[in-house]
Amino acid sequence: MGRLSKAKINQIQRLRKKGFLQKEVAKTVGVNIKTVRTYDPLRRAPESEIKPAPKPSGYIPPNSLLSDIRSLADWITLLYLFLSDPNQIPCPHCLFPTPPSAKKKTKTVTLRMLENGDYKCPECGNILASPPNLAWRLLVTEVEEELRREGRLPAKGEAES
Repeated sequence: MGRLSKAKINQIQRLRKKGFLQKEVAKTVGVNIKTVRTYDPLRRAPESEIKPAPKPSGYIPPNSLLSDIRSLADWITLLYLFLSDPNQIPCPHCLFPTPPSAKKKTKTVTLRMLENGDYKCPECGNILASPPNLAWRLLVTEVEEELRREGRLPAKGEAES
């Protein structure tokens, strides 16, 4: 038996991709069904030929991750700054008391802004960090430090490539 021409191989692959059965393709092209199986782009490898996929290392390119996290922090800051009235933020602990009990009723208490930009509830005394500062601290600073500890980012002061 001779080699199969490139035209016939392409025809087998094209017909299989269109949804024809291997038996139909073999009859149409005029080859044995085993030949169709050999060149079938949709063929699954036998269990013995399947190689286990490499386990993901969990590595995320640091500059990409840090860039995305900084963008997220920027968006949180922008959304906070363009609230209709940032001085009319309700206290989440008074609005949604946990655990819900008959003793503590739901109230809408407006938070008061402190000098450092954080908010304090006059009713329950709970202090909430300013959303822009919190976003920056949690999303950028913490991740950046973690990436530096793992060696994925150069130490502070070194040039980032």
